[in-house]
Amino acid sequence: NNNNNNNNNNILPRLLSKLVEIDHSLRTDQLLHEYDRIVYENCTLANACLQRWLYTHDDDPNNPNTNTAGMCSGGGKQTAKYDLDQVYFKPSPPGRYLPKYERITMHMMDPDAVEPSNGKLIFLPSLTQVLTARSSSAVTAAGVAGTTAEGESVGKDVAKRHPMDSVVDDMIQTTWGSLLRNGYYVDRTRKECLGPELRKFYASGLVCGSIDGNLPILLNAHFTPTHPLSLYLHGAAGAGKSSLVRSLVPSIHAAISAHADPELL
Repeated sequence: NNNNNNNNNNILPRLLSKLVEIDHSLRTDQLLHEYDRIVYENCTLANACLQRWLYTHDDDPNNPNTNTAGMCSGGGKQTAKYDLDQVYFKPSPPGRYLPKYERITMHMMDPDAVEPSNGKLIFLPSLTQVLTARSSSAVTAAGVAGTTAEGESVGKDVAKRHPMDSVVDDMIQTTWGSLLRNGYYVDRTRKECLGPELRKFYASGLVCGSIDGNLPILLNAHFTPTHPLSLYLHGAAGAGKSSLVRSLVPSIHAAISAHADPELL
């Protein structure tokens, strides 16, 4: 994946430069914005399939707005076939996995609503993990015990965990990995100090309400934290306080974009 990202980073500037050279009406920032939109809307296979199902292009022969000559009648713009606004997932009750209690609810846009819509529907990048968390927990609880991102054993209580807990675990692991790639090594002591605060921050941004509850989970890409990430760093000069702050912010952004809101990419 890192090799693919490096190749994309090398190819993209040359491609944009060539396009601007061919067509002087194009601007590099305009093309880069369009590229970011495509990456955002197709960040996962589920989202790529969603865009294909949810929208149609004006030049699509299956689109009723296309004229009889097969030419684009609307400038090639996307048209939403379904006015979906929000999608929620009601998981099985904690502690006893029963698929018959699970359901997905789709909320349609109200054309007469005063409030504007949330924009284009994009699923959480961690969609599959959320939908399968309870079934995976049931299997784990029946056999192998698990561990949290801070290295704590969860044992057979894993079946009682919230479906977002595994996503938060991965977000914390992504944060550690990103910090390391940015040149900052987080030892076990720092992980034990930072981990619980990151967990509260990430969990509050993913769950509408208490993560201990059994409320429906919003499957739209989102991250709206209600718990502030407030850290007090102390130590002797040269201990790495400034280095941690410089590396932690982009690492948190990387974790959020990879698991919750790809728009931060």
